[in-house]
Amino acid sequence: MGNLECPYCGEELEVCHDDGFGYDEDEAHEMECSECSKLFVFNTVISCDYYPQKADCLNGSKHQYVPIATAPKAFTTMRCIGCDKRREPTEQERMDLELPTKEHYMQSLKEETK
Repeated sequence: MGNLECPYCGEELEVCHDDGFGYDEDEAHEMECSECSKLFVFNTVISCDYYPQKADCLNGSKHQYVPIATAPKAFTTMRCIGCDKRREPTEQERMDLELPTKEHYMQSLKEETK
């Protein structure tokens, strides 16, 4: 399925954006139909889509934090699944998730280089 149809013959065409062609919204872009060989112009309109979701934590409920896994594990952060707020793990979460502290990780790197 193409991006657009030739205004002359109706052929479905694909706009090749490899070099950035066709993205500017404030100009008419010239293109040749691969079927009928006629030249035509097209204009680009870029739109944004929005997908709302409930965030009960912003309305009095508790945040529901989950770990965002990283490597090394010492740099793991916590993210609320409702509002996407991020924070460092608490000491209890560090223990539960068996996460070393950043300081401990950095110290282990220093010891490795000795």
